[in-house]
Amino acid sequence: AGTLNSDPDQFTDVVSRLQSKQLFQSDWDIASFAVFFIFIDLLVPIARSQICCLVSDL
Repeated sequence: AGTLNSDPDQFTDVVSRLQSKQLFQSDWDIASFAVFFIFIDLLVPIARSQICCLVSDL
């Protein structure tokens, strides 16, 4: 899960490949894709902190 955050060049490469395949047919596709990644970026640190708390409690 951390590969996207640690390697922005790889991330932009993946995005450009997706765009070149005409995955985004409309603005709505682009918007939902962006919201999805923002949602994931928000969830990952929360999930990590929860896991760390659980591990430290043990």
